[in-house]
Amino acid sequence: MGTGEISLWKSPSAASPAVTTTATSSPSSSSSSSEISSPAKSCSSTSPSPLEEEILAGLKQPLLASQEAALMLLRTSTRDGGAAVRAAGASLVNLSLHPPNRAHIVRAGAVPALVELLRVGRGETQGHAAAALFSLAVEDGNSAAIGALGALPPLLRLLAQTSPAAERLRRDAAMAVYHLSMVGTNQSKLVKLGAVKTLLGLVVAEEPTLSAAALMTLCNLAARGEGRAAMMDAGAVAALVGMLRAAELPEVKRELCVAALYLMSRGNMRFRALARDAAAEEVLRAVAEGEKGGVGG
Repeated sequence: MGTGEISLWKSPSAASPAVTTTATSSPSSSSSSSEISSPAKSCSSTSPSPLEEEILAGLKQPLLASQEAALMLLRTSTRDGGAAVRAAGASLVNLSLHPPNRAHIVRAGAVPALVELLRVGRGETQGHAAAALFSLAVEDGNSAAIGALGALPPLLRLLAQTSPAAERLRRDAAMAVYHLSMVGTNQSKLVKLGAVKTLLGLVVAEEPTLSAAALMTLCNLAARGEGRAAMMDAGAVAALVGMLRAAELPEVKRELCVAALYLMSRGNMRFRALARDAAAEEVLRAVAEGEKGGVGG
């Protein structure tokens, strides 16, 4: 594939992201704390509309002017609504699933259109935008640009939805936020946007990817002073210790809770007081001794 060329993803049959998480002592590292086998929330296979064909043709051109014209068409179509926008969003999802395309899609200016779809779209259209941002954010070099272009506020609003029908949408939004939180500038933005309370509310979610993504994001925020302060303000110490007391806490959640507590503890006298009040020492000792299921509350 030549420089600047976008290749078309050939397998749009997978219905949801395939995500597995593995907690380690370094939760801020994309290669160690979260193994993403594929953010493959691709779209249902349908006959492409004329608009989709035109956008795809433009995006696959090596000339920057052709790509910009295709993205201008996409941005214009977001204001029209309907099937054309869904097709355009689906096209970007499928294109973003192929790793060599990701950096090029961001450089070509697709992120503002996706952010606009997050803000004004509904249902499937919004889902395509969240899935595409998740896929693009997996590429480390894209995260700062995606955050700077305004993706975090609408992604956090999606996480606050409570409808069962929005579960897949929230899962993709949570994974996008997690990958974006690996960049320091985005960590600061998330703290200022009040993301900690939203994330703490998600850690008890029954959907495993959603809860694990929230915990991994909190670990990333806990690596910064402002993030630690915001987490302690929001009651994270007591909340995480309370989770460790649960009789049936999955191992991944247990490891992530311990990692977040460790990161909050580093050189922090305030943490010591909060941990003492939450009786954290007893719980952490039980975890260290390998008692399965935590300690009874």
